[in-house]
Parts: sequence; structure tokens; C-alpha cells
Amino acid sequence: MKAWTDMTKEEQASRSMKCAIGSAVLAIIFVVLGVLGQVRANNLKSRCTAETTGEVISVFPSNGRRVQPYLTANYSVDGVQYHTSGRFSYGYTSADTLTRKPVDVHYDPAAPDKSYAAEGPRTGFVFIFFVVAAVFAIAIPAFIGQANRIRARM
Repeated sequence: MKAWTDMTKEEQASRSMKCAIGSAVLAIIFVVLGVLGQVRANNLKSRCTAETTGEVISVFPSNGRRVQPYLTANYSVDGVQYHTSGRFSYGYTSADTLTRKPVDVHYDPAAPDKSYAAEGPRTGFVFIFFVVAAVFAIAIPAFIGQANRIRARM
């Protein structure tokens, strides 16, 4: 790969356009991944119509520094044991205050292994996909503008 300074103006313009196209493709991929993540979480929530009480078996992080600790819980449906995970919003807390405590578990009656605990499936990560997509989308006009400026000087 040639250094930028060793390229002709046409090669520089071409590379800028390729970067614009690459940014557009990456932006689209991240938007699609974000939408798929949100759809998956919504589908899980809509299928999980039955509710039972489970028992918290572990909490991460256990140091009480996170506002929404991530937990793992065991629950039973028709005598069969399952486990699930979720987030709590109880402010600053430690693993000792949540471990062995009851937790609401929502599960799919047709497939009891499909479940979520506490407040439901995580959807906050979807926001990250949209932010990354926005960064790539913002870069597109910059690359196109650069290519146009290079071509104008040719």
C-alpha cells in the first residue's frame, strides 16, 4: 500500500471514496446489528409471559460499585431446574445483600429455558451500536468532501 504522499491525486481521491463507501457499509452493519439486538430482546420479553420466583446465586460485580448489578438466578418449572440472568436496579449494593434472595423470573411457557430475571433482557448495548454507526456516518461526508477537493485540484 502506497503512502498518501506517494499517490497521484486520482489515487488519493479514489482512496477517499473507498473510505466513504467503507464507512457507509460499516454504519449500515452497526445499525442492522443494533436493530436485531433490540428485536431479539423485545421478542424474548413478549414470549416470556409466565412468572415464577427464582433465587439469586451470583452477582457481578460483587463490589457494590455498579448501579445495576448483573445477576444469575436459579428457578424451577414443573420440577426442572433452570438458570437465567438479568439486572437489578437497587442502587449501590453488594453481592452479599442479593445472593440467596428471591427474584422474579419471567419465562416462556412453551420453552421454560428461555427466560429473564429482574428487569428483563438488556437493551442498553443497542445504543452503543447506534453511536458507532453515527460515527461512521459522520465520516462519510468528510471522505467524500476530501475526494471532491482533490479532484477539483487536478
